[in-house]
Amino acid sequence: MERLASQGETFDLVAGASSGSICGAIVTAGLAKDGPEMWRSFMSTPVVSARYLLSERSPFGMSRILRDGLRRFVPTERLKASRTELLVATTHARSFFREALSPLLQRAGTLRERFEPLSRRMPRSLVVHSSRDRHDDMHDIIAASCFIPVVYPRLVHIDGALHIHGGTLQERVGEVPQDKPVAVVCGSGYRASIASSFLQRDGFQTVSNVIGGMSAWKSAKYPTV
Repeated sequence: MERLASQGETFDLVAGASSGSICGAIVTAGLAKDGPEMWRSFMSTPVVSARYLLSERSPFGMSRILRDGLRRFVPTERLKASRTELLVATTHARSFFREALSPLLQRAGTLRERFEPLSRRMPRSLVVHSSRDRHDDMHDIIAASCFIPVVYPRLVHIDGALHIHGGTLQERVGEVPQDKPVAVVCGSGYRASIASSFLQRDGFQTVSNVIGGMSAWKSAKYPTV
């Protein structure tokens, strides 16, 4: 990234997944020179700590570390304003296990047939997101691209949703659009009812609490990222 910055290289399109999506975001935002500093900040932050229990509901803080790092070093405004298009690949977990891993566990067919190129049998598992098409926070998509169960907790969410922890809603209420209906969702519906009441008291006119929360959403097999 330092070499790219020093030579002034630019691109029309940058694509990546996992750590590649982070590097791609840095290049897209025109901040390649800051990339090494961001990675050093990641490395110097404890991954496991009791302080993450409140916001992440887990002692593992990788999702928090990543989101904070992206907000600090790669502002969303820079990604949206860039002439470079950023493509970030995420995996739909349920489709991945069904399309990619299930055939490997079957005894039918030769070993070579079972290990055929994954691209031939994973048309629904791979989801590609473009910074040109999305109008929400690309940071959430990048975090989802890096998802590892347990280490990156609580990342599954509705496509296009704005993720704000209830404990930080008062500080981040300015990010919630007031010119359109707002549907609030949490794990089961209880915390969303509290957040909905707060938004209504704050002047939001059309606020709905999604009954059953993400548990009901996933049970109904509605799409998530």
